[in-house]
Amino acid sequence: MFEVIGIVGSLASIVALFLPANSMKNRLIHAAYVLVIVIVTTIGYSYKNKLERIESAERAATVLLEDRRNKYSSEGFNMAALSFLEKYQDLYPDSYARALDLCSNNSCLKNQYEEGGNSLNHAFAQINVSSALAGMLQGISVLSSEK
Repeated sequence: MFEVIGIVGSLASIVALFLPANSMKNRLIHAAYVLVIVIVTTIGYSYKNKLERIESAERAATVLLEDRRNKYSSEGFNMAALSFLEKYQDLYPDSYARALDLCSNNSCLKNQYEEGGNSLNHAFAQINVSSALAGMLQGISVLSSEK
């Protein structure tokens, strides 16, 4: 980002050299002009980076969903989906919070073979959580497929 700001600032400074700046007022106007160009470039670059991060998350969600049946058990997919949502929780904070609640309510992180536990109920709960998380990720990935 700083490279872009430096390049744009340098170009704006070079352009300002060719414009007449006889008085202090004109020099201040040129300095303000250079500053405005650098600020606008910085804001544009920041938005570009944020958009690229969103698009990257959408593509990653699509890949995770495509590999769901072939590479993961229900429990494995749940962990992968939680990891994905944790990584991108700055973009999708509500989805991450819902996923944590969903896993907490369905005992995702508990051992299915613990004493007094019902492994069949745990397995069904994992399948239900897996379907819900797949739906969340589908919602995120749909945005990238509309382009």
